[in-house]
Amino acid sequence: MTKGTNSSSFAIELGVVEVRDLVVRGIHGLLPSERLTPQDFSISLKMRLSIQDAALYDDISGTVDYSLAATIVEEIVQGMSFDLVERLGYVIALTLMERFDTILSIWVLVKKLRPPMPSDLAYVGVEVTLNRNGESD
Repeated sequence: MTKGTNSSSFAIELGVVEVRDLVVRGIHGLLPSERLTPQDFSISLKMRLSIQDAALYDDISGTVDYSLAATIVEEIVQGMSFDLVERLGYVIALTLMERFDTILSIWVLVKKLRPPMPSDLAYVGVEVTLNRNGESD
């Protein structure tokens, strides 16, 4: 099959565009020490949308530009500051839903890597899911 051809008789419905483990430094947390020194956060995204035009016609306008999505996430994590990772995850999800009207639902995982806790933890994290227009998964 060449670019721009559609010889398939299969229907393309929904796809998931994924960004996994984007590591960004930011200042987020409740403790005074967390408010002074940037920490590493790992952000993962799953964006559900129709990928039909992208798949059939090799057209970026029919999907989510994951490079742009990653840049938006970096700008939020680096440029804003929140007490809670729940708020950070929500702002990321909401901003991406507003920027890309093709996204039907988004799942965001925010991990605070090596959090300042007495326990030896790889990370603490939160998952946030938003759906457009009351759709459910």
